[in-house]
Amino acid sequence: MKEINKILFVGSKSRYNSPYQNWYLVLKNLSREIISFDPHWTNICHGREYMNLAFIKTLEKEQPSLVFFLGGLDEFELGTFMEIKKKFPNIKTFIPLSDEDVRFESYSRFMLLFIDYGLVFEKWFLDNFKNDGTPGIYHLEGINTSFFRPIKMEKKYDVCFIGRPLSKKSQRHSFIDYLKRNGIKIALFGPGWEKHKNLKDIYGGPLESGEMANIKVRLVYAFLEAQMGTFMRIIVFLKPDLVMSSF
Repeated sequence: MKEINKILFVGSKSRYNSPYQNWYLVLKNLSREIISFDPHWTNICHGREYMNLAFIKTLEKEQPSLVFFLGGLDEFELGTFMEIKKKFPNIKTFIPLSDEDVRFESYSRFMLLFIDYGLVFEKWFLDNFKNDGTPGIYHLEGINTSFFRPIKMEKKYDVCFIGRPLSKKSQRHSFIDYLKRNGIKIALFGPGWEKHKNLKDIYGGPLESGEMANIKVRLVYAFLEAQMGTFMRIIVFLKPDLVMSSF
């Protein structure tokens, strides 16, 4: 693959979030240079108008070959995307998409009018985009294999969950509590679980990216959910020598 000259990564570089290892570090290896712009914190600290102006100024100064938006497009004005098309026709824009079961009709199908390439996790939604005549839409799912790869180690836990508790509607706390009460040896990691005192003995706090790949676990428990709430619960069965967890 041809090396990209410069990538602008639009999103958080927090080491406690999976996008850091699964997107930022991968893109870093594909480019000569990678720079970042965090629209969320710029918006919080300086306001939406300032953030949009600062983003355009970043493009003018850095002239990246590719801009990778890690979600959060609702914080940008539509005029900003129109300005990108007009002022920077040679810059290619990418965005990964998820939760299309609730986002396609009201969000994704329209945002792809302003973005050059969309990377869709739910493969079955590709036809929806193609029926709209949307070009540059591809199916993509995967992980950073430099982190998540076969590791031979003794397995300490039966089940592991890494993530946030989210709202009561997501039922994450209820499912984890159910496993614990039924004698499953479970490990719990991620920010925000401190208030759930009944899970105190299984909670290990938030993890940085490198730590996520070294949990001694047999199974990873994942909640597949959308904005309407949890609609499917799955357990990912792993090979005895494979450790991977990032949900």
